[in-house]
Amino acid sequence: MMLRTPPSSAGLAHAVKAAALVGLTALAACGFTPSGAGDGDGGIDAADVDAAPSDGRPPLDGPPGVDARTDAPPAVAFCPSGESALVLCLPFDDGTTTNRVSNGPQPFLSTNVTPVAGRVGLAAGLGATSALWFEEAPALDIASPFTIEMFVYYTQDPPTTGASGDRRVGLLDNDSQYSLFLGWHPPVGSTTDAVTPYCNANSTAWGPPASRDAWHHVACVHSGTTLTVYVDGVPGVPVGATTAVGTGGQNGTTLGQNGDGDVTTPSVPLIGRLDEVRLWNGVARSALEIAAAAAR
Repeated sequence: MMLRTPPSSAGLAHAVKAAALVGLTALAACGFTPSGAGDGDGGIDAADVDAAPSDGRPPLDGPPGVDARTDAPPAVAFCPSGESALVLCLPFDDGTTTNRVSNGPQPFLSTNVTPVAGRVGLAAGLGATSALWFEEAPALDIASPFTIEMFVYYTQDPPTTGASGDRRVGLLDNDSQYSLFLGWHPPVGSTTDAVTPYCNANSTAWGPPASRDAWHHVACVHSGTTLTVYVDGVPGVPVGATTAVGTGGQNGTTLGQNGDGDVTTPSVPLIGRLDEVRLWNGVARSALEIAAAAAR
């Protein structure tokens, strides 16, 4: 199972017993360098800027600092330090479920969560008995605007029978406040149900469908007046969302299942993987930012 950072708070609202933690060997992340050499001026050239003699293309660089074209901008950190709007940032790349936000809330319970190959680096592998739970904390009582985003890979469809609350799979849930699920819903222009991400925050918005056994970037963006769900950078139909997001929930925040208050008995769990989970408070990420995140 993944390691977790020791909790900063002592209590659980419900009686739970954390499983023994198994040590993992830290895995070093592999860096990616665009093709083409640097020109000596301190920038990193994009693939179509610097043409090495061996690539058969004309050289584009002039002397250091005077490129024929501009250098690519430096990569922005996935969990940028000093970003006050970022509440949760879980890249999972070091084999742990640590929240990389400085002084941010840490998982209180992280059991049966396995490091697996991710969309970017490593991901959190989740199954029927996994639990990844943050206890109640003021930082998680977010208000609009907000953004939830992550990569999702599911290997088992949501249940097809039962009430609507049973025919779904949990991705992130702060019970009675805001949530992101996979459920059954007909795409626009169709009468046949498909597995589709949806977001709740007083209103409910659905995105485009998301296929099984494939990575998808899923995002919920609350602008303060509308709620929109994106899948792989493509927006669903926005819905009005002018009612303030609630803050009265007492069940904490759960990843990979329904946050119904009993984290030791998984409810509609995700069978699959989560990667690059981020929760932003006070920020409605733009369509361009969502598309860029989806292209990682």
